[in-house]
Amino acid sequence: MLALLQVAVLIFAAAITPGPNNVIVMNAGARGGLAGGCQAVAGVIVGSLLLLALSTGGVAALIVGEPRAHQALSWLGAGWLIWTGGTMILRAGVVADATGSTLPGTVLGVAAFQLINPKAWLLVLTATATATVGDGDLQPKTVVALAAVLAGVTSVCLALWGLAGAVLGPWLAAPTRRKAFDRLMGSVLIASAILLLI
Repeated sequence: MLALLQVAVLIFAAAITPGPNNVIVMNAGARGGLAGGCQAVAGVIVGSLLLLALSTGGVAALIVGEPRAHQALSWLGAGWLIWTGGTMILRAGVVADATGSTLPGTVLGVAAFQLINPKAWLLVLTATATATVGDGDLQPKTVVALAAVLAGVTSVCLALWGLAGAVLGPWLAAPTRRKAFDRLMGSVLIASAILLLI
């Protein structure tokens, strides 16, 4: 029980602070209202649960045991974030009525992004390690509880980001504000990529 409480605190800290998923959800909320934000949150949850399944299925051991795999994942994810952030900055305000071509906009697109999101992998791997009991094996009931905590805490935190985006949506109708918002979100993505590589 204490391990799951520690996991909940860890997930809360990771999900509420700015990072790639927060930018995607807030941007989706700003462009598509509450429905757009909820769709992005659902994608993050689906992707995170997929990462949890992969982690408990042995991929965690591969990534932890092979430093090159971890480094490759970090560089791939950071490269995508830097490219996406740079594109958002350069194309700021251009696409005002859609999710844009650089950020995933569907549940499946956001879920697939989790596979290369270094922050998501780090969170799931750390949560899995924290919840591991005794001999290093996760019991099925612990995996189910971990999945529930991951989905519940992440949903609440990201819903706040989606709501903030939806509230800002009408205010961002002005082209100058939209440009500033897009540039800020692009800069946050680039900064998060750099922090993940440090």
